[in-house]
Amino acid sequence: MADEFGRVKGHKNIYVQDGALIPGSAGVNPYVFITGLAECNMAAILREDFV
Repeated sequence: MADEFGRVKGHKNIYVQDGALIPGSAGVNPYVFITGLAECNMAAILREDFV
């Protein structure tokens, strides 16, 4: 299980940043969607977890 930013619950410093975070289909070619999601999530993780 992971939170909305991809942090794996119950573990420190383990993150999931791939299509597993998308609750449904992202379309035919989800590359750009997954890349944008990962970039946004990593910005939040760096801001919140590594201050």
